[in-house]
Amino acid sequence: MIKIFIKENCNYCGDCLARCQYLGYDTEKAIAEFKKLVDDQETPVLSDCVTCYACNEYCPKDANPFDLIVQRQEEHNSVNIPEGMKQMIADQLKPPGLKGPIDTEGKMVMSICVFADHPKFYEGQLFKDLKLISGRNFFCNLLYLHTGQESVIKQRAQTIIDNLASLNVPEIIFFHDECYAFTTKYAPGLGINVPFNSIHLYEYLYGYLKHNKDKIKKLGLKIALQRSCSNRFNPEVDHFVDDICELIGVERVAREYDRENALCCTAPQGQLGKGDMAKENIKRNMDDAVKHGAQAMVTMCPMCYDTLKRPIRKAGMKKLFIHELVRLALGELDFETLK
Repeated sequence: MIKIFIKENCNYCGDCLARCQYLGYDTEKAIAEFKKLVDDQETPVLSDCVTCYACNEYCPKDANPFDLIVQRQEEHNSVNIPEGMKQMIADQLKPPGLKGPIDTEGKMVMSICVFADHPKFYEGQLFKDLKLISGRNFFCNLLYLHTGQESVIKQRAQTIIDNLASLNVPEIIFFHDECYAFTTKYAPGLGINVPFNSIHLYEYLYGYLKHNKDKIKKLGLKIALQRSCSNRFNPEVDHFVDDICELIGVERVAREYDRENALCCTAPQGQLGKGDMAKENIKRNMDDAVKHGAQAMVTMCPMCYDTLKRPIRKAGMKKLFIHELVRLALGELDFETLK
Protein backbone atom coordinates (compact mmCIF):
# COMPACT_ATOMS: atom_id res chain seq x y z
CA MET A 1 0.00 0.00 0.00
CA ILE A 2 1.48 3.32 -1.04
CA LYS A 3 0.85 5.95 1.62
CA ILE A 4 -0.61 8.54 -0.68
CA PHE A 5 -4.01 9.11 -2.26
CA ILE A 6 -3.84 7.72 -5.79
CA LYS A 7 -6.13 9.98 -7.79
CA GLU A 8 -5.63 7.96 -10.98
CA ASN A 9 -7.11 4.89 -9.27
CA CYS A 10 -10.22 6.65 -7.98
CA ASN A 11 -13.39 6.20 -10.04
CA TYR A 12 -15.54 8.31 -7.65
CA CYS A 13 -17.87 5.42 -6.85
CA GLY A 14 -18.48 6.84 -3.38
CA ASP A 15 -18.00 3.50 -1.60
CA CYS A 16 -15.41 4.90 0.79
CA LEU A 17 -17.80 7.43 2.36
CA ALA A 18 -21.12 5.69 1.65
CA ARG A 19 -19.97 2.61 3.60
CA CYS A 20 -18.63 4.72 6.48
CA GLN A 21 -20.55 3.81 9.63
CA TYR A 22 -20.26 7.29 11.11
CA LEU A 23 -21.04 9.79 8.32
CA GLY A 24 -24.45 8.47 7.26
CA TYR A 25 -24.10 9.42 3.58
CA ASP A 26 -25.95 7.87 0.66
CA THR A 27 -23.95 7.22 -2.51
CA GLU A 28 -24.85 10.53 -4.17
CA LYS A 29 -23.82 12.53 -1.11
CA ALA A 30 -20.66 10.46 -0.71
CA ILE A 31 -19.54 11.13 -4.29
CA ALA A 32 -20.22 14.85 -3.98
CA GLU A 33 -18.31 15.21 -0.71
CA PHE A 34 -15.37 13.15 -1.91
CA LYS A 35 -15.02 15.31 -5.00
CA LYS A 36 -14.84 18.29 -2.65
CA LEU A 37 -12.00 16.55 -0.78
CA VAL A 38 -10.08 16.03 -4.00
CA ASP A 39 -10.64 19.65 -5.08
CA ASP A 40 -9.70 20.91 -1.59
CA GLN A 41 -13.10 22.50 -1.01
CA GLU A 42 -14.82 22.85 2.34
CA THR A 43 -16.52 19.62 3.45
CA PRO A 44 -17.82 18.31 6.79
CA VAL A 45 -15.97 15.05 6.14
CA LEU A 46 -12.80 16.54 7.62
CA SER A 47 -14.36 17.36 10.99
CA ASP A 48 -16.78 14.40 11.12
CA CYS A 49 -14.21 11.71 10.25
CA VAL A 50 -13.42 9.51 13.29
CA THR A 51 -10.06 8.43 11.76
CA CYS A 52 -10.77 4.69 11.82
CA TYR A 53 -8.97 4.03 8.48
CA ALA A 54 -11.90 1.93 7.21
CA CYS A 55 -12.37 3.89 3.97
CA ASN A 56 -9.00 2.67 2.69
CA GLU A 57 -10.21 -0.90 3.08
CA TYR A 58 -13.61 -0.12 1.57
CA CYS A 59 -12.12 1.41 -1.59
CA PRO A 60 -12.42 -1.16 -4.42
CA LYS A 61 -9.63 0.57 -6.40
CA ASP A 62 -6.99 0.88 -3.66
CA ALA A 63 -6.95 4.64 -4.09
CA ASN A 64 -6.31 5.15 -0.34
CA PRO A 65 -9.00 7.79 0.36
CA PHE A 66 -8.12 8.04 4.06
CA ASP A 67 -4.67 9.25 3.09
CA LEU A 68 -6.28 12.22 1.35
CA ILE A 69 -8.54 12.87 4.35
CA VAL A 70 -5.67 12.92 6.84
CA GLN A 71 -3.64 15.14 4.51
CA ARG A 72 -6.49 17.66 4.33
CA GLN A 73 -7.09 17.41 8.09
CA GLU A 74 -3.52 18.49 8.73
CA GLU A 75 -3.60 21.24 6.12
CA HIS A 76 -6.76 22.75 7.66
CA ASN A 77 -6.35 21.64 11.31
CA SER A 78 -9.80 20.07 11.01
CA VAL A 79 -9.48 18.23 14.33
CA ASN A 80 -9.28 21.65 16.03
CA ILE A 81 -6.19 21.08 18.17
CA PRO A 82 -4.61 24.39 19.31
CA GLU A 83 -1.13 24.92 17.88
CA GLY A 84 0.59 24.80 21.27
CA MET A 85 -1.16 21.57 22.18
CA LYS A 86 -0.29 20.04 18.79
CA GLN A 87 3.38 20.57 19.52
CA MET A 88 2.99 19.15 23.01
CA ILE A 89 1.27 16.05 21.60
CA ALA A 90 4.02 15.64 19.02
CA ASP A 91 6.78 15.99 21.62
CA GLN A 92 5.26 13.43 24.00
CA LEU A 93 6.33 10.47 21.88
CA LYS A 94 9.38 11.86 20.12
CA PRO A 95 12.18 9.26 19.91
CA PRO A 96 14.81 10.37 22.45
CA GLY A 97 17.67 8.60 20.69
CA LEU A 98 19.38 5.32 21.49
CA LYS A 99 22.07 5.46 24.18
CA GLY A 100 23.84 2.33 22.98
CA PRO A 101 23.37 -1.15 21.49
CA ILE A 102 20.73 -3.42 23.00
CA ASP A 103 21.74 -6.97 23.85
CA THR A 104 19.00 -9.22 22.48
CA GLU A 105 20.55 -12.18 24.37
CA GLY A 106 20.22 -14.40 21.33
CA LYS A 107 16.44 -14.46 21.73
CA MET A 108 13.61 -13.71 19.34
CA VAL A 109 12.66 -10.05 19.74
CA MET A 110 9.17 -8.72 20.37
CA SER A 111 8.48 -5.00 20.25
CA ILE A 112 5.80 -4.09 22.78
CA CYS A 113 5.62 -0.50 21.56
CA VAL A 114 4.96 1.98 24.40
CA PHE A 115 2.78 -0.44 26.35
CA ALA A 116 5.28 -1.49 29.01
CA ASP A 117 2.81 -0.14 31.60
CA HIS A 118 0.61 -3.19 30.91
CA PRO A 119 2.87 -5.86 32.51
CA LYS A 120 0.06 -8.42 32.80
CA PHE A 121 -0.03 -8.59 29.01
CA TYR A 122 3.40 -10.23 28.93
CA GLU A 123 3.01 -12.93 31.54
CA GLY A 124 3.19 -16.67 30.90
CA GLN A 125 5.06 -19.12 28.71
CA LEU A 126 4.25 -17.25 25.50
CA PHE A 127 6.74 -14.52 26.41
CA LYS A 128 9.35 -16.17 28.65
CA ASP A 129 11.76 -16.96 25.79
CA LEU A 130 11.41 -13.58 24.05
CA LYS A 131 13.46 -10.42 24.38
CA LEU A 132 10.91 -7.63 24.90
CA ILE A 133 11.83 -4.15 23.73
CA SER A 134 9.75 -1.03 24.29
CA GLY A 135 9.87 2.74 24.41
CA ARG A 136 9.58 5.79 22.22
CA ASN A 137 12.64 4.85 20.14
CA PHE A 138 10.67 1.90 18.72
CA PHE A 139 7.19 3.47 18.64
CA CYS A 140 5.75 3.69 15.11
CA ASN A 141 3.96 7.02 15.70
CA LEU A 142 0.94 6.03 13.57
CA LEU A 143 -1.10 7.34 16.50
CA TYR A 144 -0.72 10.76 14.87
CA LEU A 145 -3.07 9.71 12.08
CA HIS A 146 -5.78 10.19 14.71
CA THR A 147 -4.70 13.76 15.49
CA GLY A 148 -4.24 15.17 11.99
CA GLN A 149 -0.43 15.20 12.26
CA GLU A 150 0.79 12.79 9.62
CA SER A 151 3.84 14.95 8.91
CA VAL A 152 5.17 13.98 12.35
CA ILE A 153 5.17 10.31 11.32
CA LYS A 154 6.91 11.02 8.04
CA GLN A 155 9.61 13.07 9.79
CA ARG A 156 10.38 10.24 12.20
CA ALA A 157 9.84 7.17 10.03
CA GLN A 158 13.46 6.64 8.95
CA THR A 159 14.76 7.11 12.50
CA ILE A 160 12.32 4.53 13.87
CA ILE A 161 13.25 1.96 11.22
CA ASP A 162 16.95 2.64 11.88
CA ASN A 163 16.41 2.10 15.61
CA LEU A 164 14.70 -1.23 14.99
CA ALA A 165 17.35 -2.25 12.47
CA SER A 166 20.08 -1.50 15.03
CA LEU A 167 18.96 -4.62 16.93
CA ASN A 168 20.63 -6.64 14.16
CA VAL A 169 18.04 -9.41 14.16
CA PRO A 170 16.48 -11.03 11.07
CA GLU A 171 12.91 -10.72 12.32
CA ILE A 172 10.88 -8.85 14.91
CA ILE A 173 7.51 -9.81 16.37
CA PHE A 174 5.19 -6.83 16.76
CA PHE A 175 2.74 -6.83 19.64
CA HIS A 176 0.61 -4.07 18.15
CA ASP A 177 -1.11 -3.85 14.77
CA GLU A 178 0.12 -0.33 14.10
CA CYS A 179 3.80 -1.17 14.54
CA TYR A 180 3.41 -4.15 12.22
CA ALA A 181 1.59 -1.98 9.66
CA PHE A 182 4.24 0.71 9.95
CA THR A 183 7.07 -1.68 9.08
CA THR A 184 5.22 -3.65 6.39
CA LYS A 185 3.13 -0.98 4.67
CA TYR A 186 3.73 2.58 5.81
CA ALA A 187 7.53 2.85 5.83
CA PRO A 188 7.97 0.90 2.57
CA GLY A 189 5.32 3.17 1.05
CA LEU A 190 7.61 6.10 1.82
CA GLY A 191 10.46 4.35 0.03
CA ILE A 192 12.20 3.30 3.26
CA ASN A 193 14.05 0.00 3.23
CA VAL A 194 13.08 -2.29 6.12
CA PRO A 195 15.98 -4.75 6.62
CA PHE A 196 14.17 -7.28 8.79
CA ASN A 197 11.09 -9.49 8.57
CA SER A 198 8.01 -8.42 10.55
CA ILE A 199 5.84 -10.96 12.36
CA HIS A 200 2.35 -10.04 13.50
CA LEU A 201 1.25 -11.04 17.01
CA TYR A 202 -1.52 -13.19 15.52
CA GLU A 203 0.98 -15.15 13.45
CA TYR A 204 3.29 -15.64 16.43
CA LEU A 205 0.44 -16.94 18.62
CA TYR A 206 -0.78 -19.31 15.94
CA GLY A 207 2.72 -20.66 15.38
CA TYR A 208 3.20 -21.18 19.10
CA LEU A 209 -0.03 -23.12 19.36
CA LYS A 210 0.85 -25.30 16.38
CA HIS A 211 4.14 -26.23 18.04
CA ASN A 212 2.41 -26.95 21.35
CA LYS A 213 -0.69 -28.84 20.19
CA ASP A 214 -0.23 -31.38 22.97
CA LYS A 215 -0.83 -28.65 25.58
CA ILE A 216 -4.08 -27.31 24.06
CA LYS A 217 -7.33 -27.63 25.97
CA LYS A 218 -10.37 -27.08 23.74
CA LEU A 219 -12.31 -24.22 25.28
CA GLY A 220 -15.80 -24.45 23.78
CA LEU A 221 -16.26 -20.67 24.06
CA LYS A 222 -18.05 -18.14 21.89
CA ILE A 223 -16.14 -14.89 21.44
CA ALA A 224 -16.63 -11.59 19.65
CA LEU A 225 -13.52 -9.99 18.17
CA GLN A 226 -12.96 -6.27 18.63
CA ARG A 227 -11.02 -5.53 15.49
CA SER A 228 -8.58 -2.64 15.92
CA CYS A 229 -8.61 0.31 13.53
CA SER A 230 -4.99 -0.38 12.60
CA ASN A 231 -5.90 -3.86 11.39
CA ARG A 232 -7.43 -2.03 8.41
CA PHE A 233 -3.84 -1.56 7.19
CA ASN A 234 -3.15 -5.30 7.21
CA PRO A 235 -6.41 -7.27 6.84
CA GLU A 236 -4.42 -10.17 5.39
CA VAL A 237 -3.46 -11.28 8.92
CA ASP A 238 -7.06 -11.59 10.13
CA HIS A 239 -7.26 -15.24 9.06
CA PHE A 240 -4.85 -16.10 11.88
CA VAL A 241 -7.64 -15.30 14.37
CA ASP A 242 -9.86 -17.86 12.68
CA ASP A 243 -6.98 -20.34 12.61
CA ILE A 244 -6.34 -19.82 16.34
CA CYS A 245 -10.03 -20.26 17.14
CA GLU A 246 -10.17 -23.51 15.18
CA LEU A 247 -7.12 -24.90 16.99
CA ILE A 248 -8.44 -24.14 20.48
CA GLY A 249 -12.13 -24.89 20.00
CA VAL A 250 -13.48 -21.35 20.02
CA GLU A 251 -16.29 -19.91 17.89
CA ARG A 252 -15.78 -16.39 16.58
CA VAL A 253 -19.43 -15.42 16.39
CA ALA A 254 -20.66 -14.22 13.00
CA ARG A 255 -21.99 -10.85 14.06
CA GLU A 256 -22.80 -7.62 12.25
CA TYR A 257 -19.86 -5.55 13.49
CA ASP A 258 -16.91 -7.74 12.63
CA ARG A 259 -14.43 -8.05 9.77
CA GLU A 260 -14.87 -5.25 7.19
CA ASN A 261 -17.95 -4.00 9.03
CA ALA A 262 -16.20 -3.66 12.40
CA LEU A 263 -16.80 -0.65 14.62
CA CYS A 264 -13.78 1.06 16.15
CA CYS A 265 -13.40 1.04 19.94
CA THR A 266 -14.31 4.79 19.96
CA ALA A 267 -11.09 5.96 21.67
CA PRO A 268 -10.41 8.45 18.81
CA GLN A 269 -14.03 9.63 18.98
CA GLY A 270 -13.65 10.47 22.65
CA GLN A 271 -10.36 12.28 22.04
CA LEU A 272 -11.92 14.30 19.22
CA GLY A 273 -14.79 15.52 21.39
CA LYS A 274 -17.39 13.13 19.96
CA GLY A 275 -18.48 11.66 23.30
CA ASP A 276 -22.14 11.14 22.41
CA MET A 277 -21.21 9.34 19.22
CA ALA A 278 -18.77 7.18 21.16
CA LYS A 279 -21.43 6.11 23.67
CA GLU A 280 -23.87 5.25 20.88
CA ASN A 281 -21.32 3.16 19.00
CA ILE A 282 -20.13 1.33 22.12
CA LYS A 283 -23.75 0.37 22.80
CA ARG A 284 -24.23 -0.85 19.23
CA ASN A 285 -21.06 -2.89 19.50
CA MET A 286 -21.84 -4.48 22.87
CA ASP A 287 -25.49 -5.20 22.01
CA ASP A 288 -24.40 -6.89 18.78
CA ALA A 289 -21.88 -9.15 20.55
CA VAL A 290 -24.36 -10.17 23.24
CA LYS A 291 -27.13 -10.73 20.69
CA HIS A 292 -24.93 -13.28 18.92
CA GLY A 293 -24.10 -15.17 22.08
CA ALA A 294 -20.54 -14.01 22.76
CA GLN A 295 -19.28 -14.95 26.22
CA ALA A 296 -16.21 -12.78 25.88
CA MET A 297 -14.95 -9.91 23.75
CA VAL A 298 -11.39 -10.35 22.54
CA THR A 299 -9.14 -7.41 21.68
CA MET A 300 -5.59 -7.15 20.39
CA CYS A 301 -5.03 -3.41 20.88
CA PRO A 302 -4.29 -2.11 24.42
CA MET A 303 -6.24 1.05 23.60
CA CYS A 304 -9.31 -1.01 22.66
CA TYR A 305 -8.83 -3.09 25.81
CA ASP A 306 -8.70 -0.03 28.08
CA THR A 307 -11.52 1.83 26.33
CA LEU A 308 -13.97 -1.07 26.33
CA LYS A 309 -13.18 -2.90 29.57
CA ARG A 310 -16.06 -1.36 31.54
CA PRO A 311 -18.67 -1.63 28.75
CA ILE A 312 -17.66 -5.27 28.20
CA ARG A 313 -18.14 -6.09 31.88
CA LYS A 314 -21.42 -4.15 31.98
CA ALA A 315 -22.68 -6.18 29.01
CA GLY A 316 -22.02 -9.38 30.97
CA MET A 317 -19.04 -10.59 28.94
CA LYS A 318 -15.47 -11.33 29.91
CA LYS A 319 -12.76 -9.09 28.49
CA LEU A 320 -9.80 -10.90 26.97
CA PHE A 321 -6.68 -9.81 25.19
CA ILE A 322 -5.99 -12.16 22.25
CA HIS A 323 -3.03 -13.80 23.98
CA GLU A 324 -5.13 -14.36 27.12
CA LEU A 325 -7.43 -16.48 24.97
CA VAL A 326 -4.37 -18.52 24.01
CA ARG A 327 -3.27 -18.77 27.64
CA LEU A 328 -6.70 -20.16 28.51
CA ALA A 329 -6.21 -22.90 25.95
CA LEU A 330 -2.75 -23.65 27.36
CA GLY A 331 -4.20 -24.08 30.85
CA GLU A 332 -2.52 -21.02 32.35
CA LEU A 333 -5.74 -19.12 33.05
CA ASP A 334 -9.24 -20.11 34.15
CA PHE A 335 -12.16 -18.55 32.31
CA GLU A 336 -14.51 -18.58 35.29
CA THR A 337 -12.13 -16.63 37.54
CA LEU A 338 -11.25 -13.96 34.97
CA LYS A 339 -12.70 -10.53 35.72
